[in-house]
Amino acid sequence: MDDYPDGQSSAPREVSLPAFLRNAPNEERINTKLPPPLPPSRPIGVSILSWLLMVGGVLSLGMTGIIVQILRSNNDAREAFSSMGLSPASLSIGLSFVCAFALASGIGFWLHKPWGWYLTSSYFLCDVLRNIHAIFLIPMIARSLPPEELAHTRHGTTYYIVLHAARAIVHMLFYVYCFKANVRSHFGISPTKWKLVAAELAICAAMLAAASLAAGGK
Repeated sequence: MDDYPDGQSSAPREVSLPAFLRNAPNEERINTKLPPPLPPSRPIGVSILSWLLMVGGVLSLGMTGIIVQILRSNNDAREAFSSMGLSPASLSIGLSFVCAFALASGIGFWLHKPWGWYLTSSYFLCDVLRNIHAIFLIPMIARSLPPEELAHTRHGTTYYIVLHAARAIVHMLFYVYCFKANVRSHFGISPTKWKLVAAELAICAAMLAAASLAAGGK
């Protein structure tokens, strides 16, 4: 039998097994399975956004019901919305869709499902586009109002433009967060960012255009 240069024997050493495996039959040793892997830890930002979406969706759904009841009982409010092409029915359908969108996104995001990531990122991108659209729409609405009616508004156009700009920035930050490496890996999303952005941008733009056309056709 040959020896290695350090004087140790080339014969294989016997590996010491745990007691429960030393006393078990050979077939049990072979079939012994490792414990299942621990579930992936949820990033703190995912938890926060999930709760914001779920709570916001529920609260917005309740507010939608209140707004619709006000429009049905208040002629002045109904005429104001009708002048913009919005009937109580179309408004309730649109707001209910947005609330359900947010609620479903929050649930899927909390359950760390891939479809939850797609819904959540699409929701934030749609909200960015919606607020940008509102920034350009507000001056057009202001110009269409009589000067005396515009003078009695609670806030000027600058206030609402700044408000929607701030919302667009915040939701853009949320959208960018969805593409962080640890967030994408948590949901098992492919790192091909630009294809996803282009697809979601096209879908959100189509949804916004369809909503604008529907409102304009009323």
